[in-house]
Amino acid sequence: MLTRTRVLALAAFAPGVILAQQQPTTPATPRSIVAAAWPRCGARFDEHGTVRIDQYYWLRDRDNPEVIKYLQDENAYTKAVMAHTEALQDRLV
Repeated sequence: MLTRTRVLALAAFAPGVILAQQQPTTPATPRSIVAAAWPRCGARFDEHGTVRIDQYYWLRDRDNPEVIKYLQDENAYTKAVMAHTEALQDRLV
């Protein structure tokens, strides 16, 4: 049996459930783009007695089709994620 407090609690909760069901669904967020690390192709830097291997050195090659594809994908992802701020961006610029 429902007590008065339970009925009031359900009545207070129900409008939120109804509103939540009526809100439009948002499109799925696109997956983020992650550059591939190439440890074997990385550049080796010896600086100040420390050895550092740059696994992302391959991204410096501007003529590499894989680099161009990665940058295009990254730009498309950024545009999709930031689409809701376009009006604000236009106002700021």
